[in-house]
Amino acid sequence: MCRDATDAPDPEDDSDTTPRLSAAFERVLGRGKRRMVFTMGVALAFGMFGKLSGIPAVTMVCALFGVIALNLTLGCCHMPMGTKRFAQLLAGSLVGSTISAETFSSA
Repeated sequence: MCRDATDAPDPEDDSDTTPRLSAAFERVLGRGKRRMVFTMGVALAFGMFGKLSGIPAVTMVCALFGVIALNLTLGCCHMPMGTKRFAQLLAGSLVGSTISAETFSSA
């Protein structure tokens, strides 16, 4: 099957909908580790806000929505895949260590 020439993206088209950072913000954040620390700081700040609410699940939900909102509006959040995998490993270990025989026998 052949691609129609009218379906090909126009290289002169500037209608990219991804958010762009200002030059000053880009200079401050840079790339790599600074953005990762910034993302973790935003998650921590929103998580603490959720913790102050007193509702247990809101801590994680506020952190999640804070980073999502910032990434959708500014596109400045970054987390390397290795860090994501490590966080998943820790979360899985925490859940796995709390499961016991009583967890299944209480039903």
